[in-house]
Amino acid sequence: FGTATSYSILEQAGIRNTDLVVAATTSDEVNLLVSIMAKQYGVERTVARVKNLEFLHPEAPINAEKFGIDLFVHPESESANAMIRLLKQTAATDVVEFEEGRISLIGVQIGADCPVLYEKLMDLPNHQQDLDARVVAILRKDLTRIPTGQDSIQPNDRVFIMTKKASVPDVLRVLGKENELIENVMILGGGQIGYLLAQELQKGHNVKLIESDTGKSEKLAEDLSKSLVIKGDGRDLNLLAQEGIIDMDAFIAATGDDETNIITCLMARHLKVPR
Repeated sequence: FGTATSYSILEQAGIRNTDLVVAATTSDEVNLLVSIMAKQYGVERTVARVKNLEFLHPEAPINAEKFGIDLFVHPESESANAMIRLLKQTAATDVVEFEEGRISLIGVQIGADCPVLYEKLMDLPNHQQDLDARVVAILRKDLTRIPTGQDSIQPNDRVFIMTKKASVPDVLRVLGKENELIENVMILGGGQIGYLLAQELQKGHNVKLIESDTGKSEKLAEDLSKSLVIKGDGRDLNLLAQEGIIDMDAFIAATGDDETNIITCLMARHLKVPR
């Protein structure tokens, strides 16, 4: 027990014999200092959580490479990117990318109308020529199993498939799924996650962002030139109705309050927002 920036505490924790150090406190300064100290002790790999988005810019005077830190992790960016991936693959329940996006792991919920129900996994390529995919796991009744070619897909399964990103549409087609077109998106919360979401989505979508803080909403309106920023309480059903929530294809609650996010998403689901 003690402060992580104390070299004596780090030595007591065995840093001299450590292969990996992950600094994940809420302080950027502490995380940076601990990671730098770890390198001085010969730790092979260091990871630091950062809240300051500027640290991720390659041209920044202070970044991971210049500090000798192996990886900076910005949780808000990771959250925003995960949401964007799910909006792009609306037929999937999970999307994880590897190799800088070239390979995708997608999760798909199987319904009773799936055209390949009860078929062996080894026979799936028969439905799509040159199908380049592998079922790596099946979640069935809260039990995850690693399947073989003799296993079959059953109703209510959640199937996890590894494939090239370009092959995702073919995989979805075999499973009887199709991505829905997302045009109109409403985002609740103008913090880092909400801002990053709007910044990326406004390139190809109609984006409305609701933020309750006056100063923050004015700043967002200046920075997000292609998004409509609304100052108001997103928990107000009348406000959501006035701003056309029933016409939205997707609603994203990205405030810093769990209860607000859950309640507003339930409201959006009740109003038949598809995503």
